[in-house]
Amino acid sequence: MKFHDIVTDNSGKYLYQKLGHSIKPELVDSIKKQTTNLSAQGYAWPAKRLFAISTKEAAAASDVYVQAQPELPAFVKDRVKEALDIFDVEPMLVEKIAAYEPDEDYLIPERRLIRVTSADEVKTAELALHNAAPGMEVVTRTYAFRRLHEKALQYQVKLGEDSSRMVATTRCFVPALVLQLNKRAQQTSGEIKLAFRQLAKGLTEQPGDYIDNPDHQDKIAQLIHELDLKADVTRRYGRPRDLGFSDPVVSVFNTTKTASDFISLAGQQVPIDNIMGLDPERIGDVIGDEFLEDIQDADGSIDPAELAQMLSILPEDMQSEIVSRLELV
Repeated sequence: MKFHDIVTDNSGKYLYQKLGHSIKPELVDSIKKQTTNLSAQGYAWPAKRLFAISTKEAAAASDVYVQAQPELPAFVKDRVKEALDIFDVEPMLVEKIAAYEPDEDYLIPERRLIRVTSADEVKTAELALHNAAPGMEVVTRTYAFRRLHEKALQYQVKLGEDSSRMVATTRCFVPALVLQLNKRAQQTSGEIKLAFRQLAKGLTEQPGDYIDNPDHQDKIAQLIHELDLKADVTRRYGRPRDLGFSDPVVSVFNTTKTASDFISLAGQQVPIDNIMGLDPERIGDVIGDEFLEDIQDADGSIDPAELAQMLSILPEDMQSEIVSRLELV
């Protein structure tokens, strides 16, 4: 028997018949695009890749088709219902989102995905976003997690550590990323295995242990994500007893510090926090008290950004002296 969902149903014909003019072509097209490169686990029926449930809109549309096909296996209906519960949406939601207008209440406004208007919805959205992440493009989910972070600050909600890491603003420690790539190579084969090994090799040949360019990091994460989709392993992220590797974003943005948390002194990357831990007098001994006064507030405290800017333009011998004083602390 042939079953239909929004992709197999001739341009959403059934949706139009069922819901009439309340459905716009843009919405149907958007839901179809959400299934592009989706892993098998992003569907209510993984083996047949039918009834996408990776986003709120996709799950709502799938519910319309499931309701019209009572002969479907029970587990398919259960997975659609579970997705609706996770996204906290009502059955037949497609009727209510048909206007399809961007809304800043959503983590992805252009597609009206994952609505957040209260503190409670922040936690619901956090769970929904983690569930949907494996089937989403890296750029899209990174943007969504950054907006989730903004919403969490707005409603004073503390996000989990995993969510904070998915905001993707921290540095990449290359040896740790290479370890993740080698683990992937061990669990895959053929061209995908070779691709992971080549990427790992290329990273080991680059100068330095860190990557601080966000665009470069995003591209690496996207490449890993595409390889993971081909290997069909996205559903197994974060299972140390299983494959033992993490989501591409977490693999690449794998430290707790951002590039702005460090300053280059005498060829070394030194944490700003370490420098701020020095007695101001020890800094003044090197740069001169008159320069120190320029970056001190009335209470004697030092602005980290101004200190970093001043130290960055010091002669190398003075920078070396600062580093040596850090080692004595």
